[in-house]
Amino acid sequence: MPSPELNHAINHTTLSRLQSLLRRVCDASPAALALVERELLAPPVLPMPTSTAVIDLTTTVDYETPSTIISTTQTETGVKRQRYAMCENCKEEFDVTENDNGSCQYHDGELEVEWDSSTWDDWDENCHGTIDLDLADEYPDGFVWSCCEETNESEGCTTGPHVVDETYRPETKKRRIWE
Repeated sequence: MPSPELNHAINHTTLSRLQSLLRRVCDASPAALALVERELLAPPVLPMPTSTAVIDLTTTVDYETPSTIISTTQTETGVKRQRYAMCENCKEEFDVTENDNGSCQYHDGELEVEWDSSTWDDWDENCHGTIDLDLADEYPDGFVWSCCEETNESEGCTTGPHVVDETYRPETKKRRIWE
């Protein structure tokens, strides 16, 4: 269990430093490597076998023992894949092993300004600025989805599986360097 001081440091450290540290911890400890792989990687998607295979799901694996880790890793075939991904449609993280046709709820239309909304009744573009999509989060009732004419805050009108956003990269906060 991390101390309060360590929790604070983890919560206030840059993403790149945490990623680097996690790689070093994996290099230093087979048990840590197994834990990180178990949390961040999913089993490979294998072609359907021609015969029926029986898998014993009642076996408990001791992830603290390196010999167990090695034998577990060596028995698997194929290449593991990233377990968590960002969805292109709903912009939320999802577990690829639990992705089905009802996992994602999203709008498949475009977000548009709702010019008739009372949100804009007292809006003066000379004073408040231009009305555009940058205001959608701050003024959700002033925008509607073209697919269902619901406001920006409404739940998605389309359901389907999550779609991996291959372009997603975690945000990194840039710190100002004082000279």
